[in-house]
Amino acid sequence: MLYQCILLYAIVFILKKENINKFIWYYTIPLLLVIGYTILNHAQAGFSEEIAHTAMTPFYNDHTAYAAVLCFFIPVMIAFAVDKTRSKKLRIISGIVLAILITATVLSYTRAAWVGLVAALCCYLVFILRVKSALIYSGFIVLIILALLFRTQIAMQLESNEKVSSDDYAAHVQSIGNISSDDSNIERLNRWACALRMFADHPILGFGPGTYMFKYGAYQKYSERSGISTNFSEGGGSHSEYLGPLSEQGFMAPLLFLGLIAAVAQSTSNYMKRTRNYSNILLARGILLGLVTYWVHGVLNYFLDTEKASVPFWGFIAVLVALQIFDTDQKESTTRHDPAT
Repeated sequence: MLYQCILLYAIVFILKKENINKFIWYYTIPLLLVIGYTILNHAQAGFSEEIAHTAMTPFYNDHTAYAAVLCFFIPVMIAFAVDKTRSKKLRIISGIVLAILITATVLSYTRAAWVGLVAALCCYLVFILRVKSALIYSGFIVLIILALLFRTQIAMQLESNEKVSSDDYAAHVQSIGNISSDDSNIERLNRWACALRMFADHPILGFGPGTYMFKYGAYQKYSERSGISTNFSEGGGSHSEYLGPLSEQGFMAPLLFLGLIAAVAQSTSNYMKRTRNYSNILLARGILLGLVTYWVHGVLNYFLDTEKASVPFWGFIAVLVALQIFDTDQKESTTRHDPAT
């Protein structure tokens, strides 16, 4: 309920068009201060991968949540920097902020965030190439079918990957697919398996919101545990924005979330096709791609139960809603004042 209130408040606040920029900068400026604090702590420790996990404390509880928020604003800053309708000063400032955000994301050593940015880049290419929605949805279905058909071969390939998280960026990226010796990945699979078993026990209503971390311990299998597993149902949540709600709220929760994603993506795509406002197209695209980074990141982590991620998430959706309301209002105003009508 809290996050629906955030969305409604954000829509009311953003219904004044000038407040869209205020909303983005009001969040970005404090975030830059956190970035400065984090990089300073990181530098004092020699920019090691281990310290990157806690350098942002106490502002964020770990590097994954921190990086997820950074990625929200990277596509938006790109939109600001390339928008020639904005002042040169603002474009330069946006470019500088963009460089800071990218640097901070790289130094966060958060693989899921990097995957989210790559996904956003792929979506950008879809926009540029004007790929039809039907082809996109068909592509997703084909990928899912192929993954199911070749799941054994995929699992064998992943198990042969022995790269682990480290200061070496190349090895760190390759470790994304290591499910044999990387404790972070093994534990994530363990949490996912627990979520699915919990869902099997309570498929309709789940165990209740916020209960996963207190219940999953009893659903662990010894063969699936990692070196960082615990017997005391502590140490975080489900590591999935989709499986966590599945175990806590039943089968409808992830379906509703996926429906929200589809509705936001489709309505924004339609809006960008029909509007003639170049600046609004860039902004809508930047906001949508920012959301894409989180939708993909959400496969591997779960942060919408925290205000730091939920505010930009619901706020960005509110911006997209507001832009479409502005466009509708402008068309109605033009129609009412058109002498030909």
